[in-house]
Amino acid sequence: MAAQKNSKRQKCLRCLHLLRSGLTLNIPTFFLWSGVVYLATAIVIFVMEPGIEAFLCKIHIAPSKCKDCSSSELLMCPKAACYQSAMNVTIKTKATIAGDDFFDSLLESSGDWHCLQLAKAAKTPVEMATAMWKSVQPAAGLPTITSNCVKYHCEVLRTALHHPDLVLRTRSNGQTGCANIEGTKRPADSSNCVCSGLFGSMGSAGIDAKMGTAADTITKIEDMCRFKFGTTTTATTTTQKTTTLLAVAQSGSIRRLDEESEPASSFAVAASGEVIDPGTSMHADTVEDSTAASWQEDRRLGHIPSNPNEGAAAASAETNAELDPFNAGPWSKCTCYQPCIAGTKTRLVKCLQSRCKSPMPSVSESCKCLPCSQCGVLFNTRIVSYTCAAQAVLSLFVWLGIVYMNSVVIAGNDANIVSVSWPQWFLGIFLKRLPGLVRLFVLVNLAQALYLVFLTFVPEDVASYQPDCNAVPAIRVLTIFFAAVMAFQVLLGVLAKHFNRMYPYLFRPIRDGGIAPIRWLNMLQRKLGP
Repeated sequence: MAAQKNSKRQKCLRCLHLLRSGLTLNIPTFFLWSGVVYLATAIVIFVMEPGIEAFLCKIHIAPSKCKDCSSSELLMCPKAACYQSAMNVTIKTKATIAGDDFFDSLLESSGDWHCLQLAKAAKTPVEMATAMWKSVQPAAGLPTITSNCVKYHCEVLRTALHHPDLVLRTRSNGQTGCANIEGTKRPADSSNCVCSGLFGSMGSAGIDAKMGTAADTITKIEDMCRFKFGTTTTATTTTQKTTTLLAVAQSGSIRRLDEESEPASSFAVAASGEVIDPGTSMHADTVEDSTAASWQEDRRLGHIPSNPNEGAAAASAETNAELDPFNAGPWSKCTCYQPCIAGTKTRLVKCLQSRCKSPMPSVSESCKCLPCSQCGVLFNTRIVSYTCAAQAVLSLFVWLGIVYMNSVVIAGNDANIVSVSWPQWFLGIFLKRLPGLVRLFVLVNLAQALYLVFLTFVPEDVASYQPDCNAVPAIRVLTIFFAAVMAFQVLLGVLAKHFNRMYPYLFRPIRDGGIAPIRWLNMLQRKLGP
């Protein structure tokens, strides 16, 4: 019985000893707690990044500043409030996550380069609808678009004409009295009916006089979109085939976009074998265009242009290796409807010979547009998360190494490490150099913390540098948290340096020679920790 009590007492004493050792500020515990704190910081920043990005994506950009988006081309940025709001409401209510009614249509239309170009040229959803109608005509001679392009943009048009945030009634010209339930309109337009009068613009000469009268335009758009516009009340926006769908198409007037059929895509390939980017225009007599392809012809997925090697006999591996490669130009900006959603970027691909090495590089590629707000903090937060994660790994590795090396030294006698094995020798090399790298990361993260404080808390009237960062609450929380972590890290390092001596096998003296800035940097690092 007494033996059991002594055993329990010894276990409790060991636990208390371990707890005391973990809380005592010494060399091993400094690296242990540094690693834990930096690991927690990297996780917190990683978790907060999506919220910061989502907030930056919602910041309204004035049309005059749309050209300042250096990495993305946002098609809705310069549009009028009606088109912007209709696109915002459609994405938010019907195309946000997988499984939404128009999520797949949005993705495919974002990857349809010709569809994006039509949206870029259109000023209103009605203009987009008329441009799509002309594009799907059998003998129009225009680049064809996918059925999902038509499906999605028809839904944007229906949203613009029916949603109570945008218009009082389908055929209403009332300019005020609309709500902002979805919160997608600009603050100045929160009570305005931004799409008032849109229905009346159909058939006007300003839209497309070639489509005929207003009644003809409405009929053609209704038949293409497969729904009827409402009369005087807000209509439902269900995607199912209800009584709002047209039962019969006008005989031979246009091609109906059935769910199971899609138009053939169009790509230009010069007679010389040069593959032309979809955005490049060439004279008709030098381009072989596929727009005359039949309605039933399978379209080329992903808008992959024809390969000049196609039609020729398959080359052997040896022959293909001897051919000249394609000449691929630089990628264009990522083109999207809105920031932070999928889009497409393109490039010019040339073959300067009759045949080139297969496979041919792609001329289009999916991408994601970045926020256009004047706040580049996402780049800094990613750097901070990476450096914190790297510093956590290094600190924990140094802690484990010191614990192991201290277990080799018995009762402070260094004789046991006079003759070491090869693994111990390599471990000692790393342990002797890694603390300096840890302290260097401290300087990098300290500079990042000061920069984030400047971005977040310096008012715009004092320094107009990335002013949108002042308006993001999540950035404020992140900055305060990260600045507190760095203050704790510096204080912990200074105290550990003051009350402890570095182990002899880890000590590296500062040499008197060498470049002065490097000596100063080493001296500064020594002040920040053991």
